[in-house]
Amino acid sequence: GGRQGRRGVELVRLTQEEILAEAAQTEIINRASLEQMLRVEEEKRKVVVRDRRTSGPRVVTKSTREGDSVRTYVTFTDGPLPPAIDDVAPDYPPQVKCAVTGQPARYFDPASRSPYATLEAFRTLRGERRVRPSAS
Repeated sequence: GGRQGRRGVELVRLTQEEILAEAAQTEIINRASLEQMLRVEEEKRKVVVRDRRTSGPRVVTKSTREGDSVRTYVTFTDGPLPPAIDDVAPDYPPQVKCAVTGQPARYFDPASRSPYATLEAFRTLRGERRVRPSAS
């Protein structure tokens, strides 16, 4: 016999046959559970009825393919057009120029808070003087 004061479950090593038999039982239980879940999901799908009738203003979009491009139509129904539809787009902001070369700036140096266009302009802004090794 075993000790009387011992608590817990005694672990028993299962043989390969016992493991396979237990796996087969688990598979049967899992399949039944899956079938029940699928039935419940199917019932939920049948119950959902969407009311497609809408009232009030709507925005309807329709896209069609024409050759290699896509054309999208926007229709406003049952209401006035939004006033912004007649607005003119604002002008583009002026192009930022490099603080050193005057060329269009592609970058911005956060330390000097200045726009710059080239690596040399960046080094000038930062006050770096780099001597290039001569090819000899």
